[in-house]
Amino acid sequence: MMKIVYSMTMFCSTNSPLQGHASALRTAMIFCFSFFAITTGFSQYVGLESEVHAESEYGTTYRVYAVFESSFDEVQAIYSIGTSETGSVSLELGVTTSFFQDASFGADLGSSIFGALMASFPSLAYDSWLTIGSETNTDPVVSALGMSDAFAVFNSGQGFVLDGTVGSSWYVLPGSNPLALAGENGKVLLGQFTATDDADGPGHVTCDWNLQWGDALGGIHNELGQLLNTEGEPTGCTDATACNYDSVATEDDGSCLYTDACGICGGLGAIYDCGCSDIPAGDCDCDGNALDALGICGGSCAADADSDGICDDIDECVGTIDACGICNGPGAVYDCGCTAMPAGDCDCDGNELDAAGECGGSCTEDADSDGICDDIDDCIGSFDALGVCNGSCLADADNDGVCDDIDDCIGTTDACGICNGPGAIYECGCADIPAGDCDCNGNTLDVLGECGGTCTADADDDGICDDVDPCVGQYDECGICNGSGAVAGYDCDGVCLFDFDFDGICDEFEVAGCTYEEACNYAADATDDDGSCTYAATGFACNGDCLFDEDNDGVCDQNEIAGCQDSSACNYDSAATEAGYCAYADLGYDCDGDCLNDADQDGICDEDEAALQAAIDNALEVLLATISNGNYCGDGTVWVQETSECVPLDECLGDFDNNGNRGTDDLLLFLSVFGEACP
Repeated sequence: MMKIVYSMTMFCSTNSPLQGHASALRTAMIFCFSFFAITTGFSQYVGLESEVHAESEYGTTYRVYAVFESSFDEVQAIYSIGTSETGSVSLELGVTTSFFQDASFGADLGSSIFGALMASFPSLAYDSWLTIGSETNTDPVVSALGMSDAFAVFNSGQGFVLDGTVGSSWYVLPGSNPLALAGENGKVLLGQFTATDDADGPGHVTCDWNLQWGDALGGIHNELGQLLNTEGEPTGCTDATACNYDSVATEDDGSCLYTDACGICGGLGAIYDCGCSDIPAGDCDCDGNALDALGICGGSCAADADSDGICDDIDECVGTIDACGICNGPGAVYDCGCTAMPAGDCDCDGNELDAAGECGGSCTEDADSDGICDDIDDCIGSFDALGVCNGSCLADADNDGVCDDIDDCIGTTDACGICNGPGAIYECGCADIPAGDCDCNGNTLDVLGECGGTCTADADDDGICDDVDPCVGQYDECGICNGSGAVAGYDCDGVCLFDFDFDGICDEFEVAGCTYEEACNYAADATDDDGSCTYAATGFACNGDCLFDEDNDGVCDQNEIAGCQDSSACNYDSAATEAGYCAYADLGYDCDGDCLNDADQDGICDEDEAALQAAIDNALEVLLATISNGNYCGDGTVWVQETSECVPLDECLGDFDNNGNRGTDDLLLFLSVFGEACP
């Protein structure tokens, strides 16, 4: 893409007859003359780009970059030009939620962020700021012009618009900031913005910026209206004939809708029963007809109460004819269907109950009313307790066939011959084991507790009869009958039970102490070193005396300190034990480099005043010689040595585009030639 590139060259001259003397007396006169030249070049600028730098409790942190094809391209300024200036353009920074601003140590510009504080104040890493390359105060300075009101809005968490009468900018001087160059990755950082999250998700940042940049050949380029949205390129319908055309969208997302035959945006067309609409509620067609009582569209039947498909005005029975042929009758609800059962009958066939209660039966008599006709009844009467027809036994409780009034045992005789007895439930059947016996056979327990056994003695109660016991008594821990056991601290073989260091001395007989002969507290009787050994310090004996003291001054050689021992020297060291180098103040100065004699307190030693005055006198002589040679111009003009002429000074210094205002456009022109020598 061909672009117009503005290039400005500035001539600057700095001369002073006092150069090289005290800073308080340095003066300079700088005369700069500018001219403009229009050149053309091929743009290497790609556009704005963003990335998600971090996600935190403060929101989503984005970084915005200017992207170039050449590593030598340099961003100089991000700017707006005021409405009262030539070529007015605005600048806008927006956010869908709000910007996070660190209240403690946040800054407007990246070069004002104190990076050393981030370890102690982690929230500072997510602060929102503007920049050109620089990220912390250790990077080159980024400057701002006319941004105070915008910064106030920015620090409140809102976006801002630069569209005032006077332009605004943040910028760097050309060649002053290596971070303003695109570099190997082709990017220059323009800002960090943390957008807070809300219920809908992450916040997003929008940019509508203008930037000035320079290429490696000195060409200056201005990119206006550079758009960026961290949410992505705006998408939507890009067909102007669509009814949902989106003039902001740059990419079609396939959402275009068109007006249908019914005049509806995105409608389905005349697809309904009546074209653009359905049949109206309550109607049965598109002509306004309704269903009659018989369900006929446009019919005249007003009612069909019984829903039998016959209009009531011609229906012989508005209701239901029952099973008995009666309109709205109860139906066959009686014992015999449509009629009741005749009195005295037991069914609808004319039958009656016989003597046994059977409907239509043939029994004529049932004297005992047991439901069995007498002509087939085994017992016309009742059975007694023993099952005898009309017998006299009233009870046989144990069902043994013997009437209770003559039964010897109303119940059961047990195995021991006892009526209703418990049976043979004892140890010996019908009786318990006799006292003193251990069974039902008359046997007793011996001394080992064996029933019917023959042992008569077990003195040690070990369950072994003494006449067969190999040890009437106890074995000791070493297996000896009635023995005294192992010696304390040893096992049965005479080996230590506990000998941690395996030195053959039982732990309980160890003597703790220092076992190293070279130690100052060596103990000859100690068998176990307890770590208490102490040693003399390096270079010392156990009694504290020096092992090496070549000069016999009481300070061990290894502890000697070399230093200046002259109290009048600037580097006198009171701790020094051996003589070392001494430094002294220059003549006429103290150790801090201050004058010992400065009567007029002007920072120049009295001894140097004469030499300085000679330099001033020489400068005046040069000035007078210049005037005498005719190289002096009047007020409002300046002498140009290169052209040997006086030229008038600009009445509005800094108004490079001569529009009567000093604004952002003048700053951009100045930045485009900053640091270049005048021809």
